Amino acid sequence: MADVVKVEEAVTIIDHIVKSVSLKDEALQYYRLKLQSAKAVIEALENDLAEMEAREVDTFDALAADRLIKPDAYDGSVE
Repeated sequence: MADVVKVEEAVTIIDHIVKSVSLKDEALQYYRLKLQSAKAVIEALENDLAEMEAREVDTFDALAADRLIKPDAYDGSVE
């Protein structure tokens, strides 16, 4: 749940920056669009996280189900 709070804070910060950027400067318009894109990505990730939490899906199990990793490949060690 802490991750969702961090994402919400990031979206709030991006909103503030986007709203404070003057549209008169072409370079600032470019960065404003980039920030809006970043905000959309963050919101999409937040939605995915909320959906996974709602389904109570463990990330490792989800990766294993997608065959991105083998279920027995992780032994708990950190390399």
